[in-house]
Amino acid sequence: YSQAEGPQIRGELYGALGYKIHNQGQRSDLFEVANIETFLKDNGFNPKYGQLAHDSSYDAIIKAENDLAIDRAGKDLGTPIISFDPPNGYSFFGPVISNIPKGKDAVELFNAIYTIANFKGFSELKREIREERCFD
Repeated sequence: YSQAEGPQIRGELYGALGYKIHNQGQRSDLFEVANIETFLKDNGFNPKYGQLAHDSSYDAIIKAENDLAIDRAGKDLGTPIISFDPPNGYSFFGPVISNIPKGKDAVELFNAIYTIANFKGFSELKREIREERCFD
């Protein structure tokens, strides 16, 4: 593992973990080292990364990235936080969506969020989830 490959691998890893947790409902025992190594191997990742799951030497990097996101978006927010045009662009909590858009719909949603994010006076939009969640 190198810090340079981290952001790409993290995105792919979070996607694979999200699918296993949200689509397949498999959360229990997933985070034991032996299970992590199996999960990594089964999903095309290097299983040696499983040993890093409980390695605190990366904690400072993760904390610094989280602190930067919170500094950019605001302290009274949760995750996910999306950032545009770092280091000087805007960051926001969200988007929180009940289903995953694909193709043209995904591009349209991203472009709409990007447009709103670049309006300097914009702060928040919110409503309750109105559709059943679907992660397929």
